Amino acid sequence: MHHPSRPSCDWRPVYRSLLVPLIIATAWLPTVACAPPATLPALPPVQPLVLSPEAGRARIVVWRPREFFESGAEVTIVVDDQLVGHTLAGAFVMLEVEPGQHHVTSKGLHDESAIVVVAEADSTYVFRVSSRDGFLIDQPGLQRIDTVKGVVALRASLGPS
Repeated sequence: MHHPSRPSCDWRPVYRSLLVPLIIATAWLPTVACAPPATLPALPPVQPLVLSPEAGRARIVVWRPREFFESGAEVTIVVDDQLVGHTLAGAFVMLEVEPGQHHVTSKGLHDESAIVVVAEADSTYVFRVSSRDGFLIDQPGLQRIDTVKGVVALRASLGPS
């Protein structure tokens, strides 16, 4: 029974006004959430992991494992002043070179690390780019690692092929 001193309060129109947008959003959200973005750039083709160089040449592999620190920062890899590529965590770049002395360099946002390697024909050289402690930030470090251990670690980090 309605009391004359209290105003009438019917909540049904309020519920209806909220229910209609909720139903529309529930029906619309899966179509938007599942649709691929229209502006994604094409990914470069995946480089196969072929570690043996052509006869008489050497192969340089620079691998950047997945690490927590600086994993999103891009590191530039240069061999003998030639840009080889850019790596993010979990990626690698390769280059075939003539036998002889080569300068392998990793360039991060705050640091540059270089190693000289004397490459022999029919050999593979694996380098690891990893974070090393800097002042307040981690900086990329470049180190040559054993080829067999490097290949095993690289294949394990890339997952099944």
